[in-house]
Amino acid sequence: MYFPTRLLKAALIHDIINDHNLDIIALQETWVTSNTPPAIKQDIAPPGFEVHHVIRPIVAGGPVRGGGLALIIIS
Repeated sequence: MYFPTRLLKAALIHDIINDHNLDIIALQETWVTSNTPPAIKQDIAPPGFEVHHVIRPIVAGGPVRGGGLALIIIS
């Protein structure tokens, strides 16, 4: 199942995790940047889970937006 992550709201991600009894979920195209506030970065993890982000590095000639990965893992 694939959804563009930037279109998903935190509540929907929480529902997917709970409805499917997931211990881990990987998200791509999070569009999280180094300027994203920590509260926003953590919002996608439901209670009892932690989130780890990998931000797309900005390189000369490369894309300047989009990208990014997140792993949401049960604590």
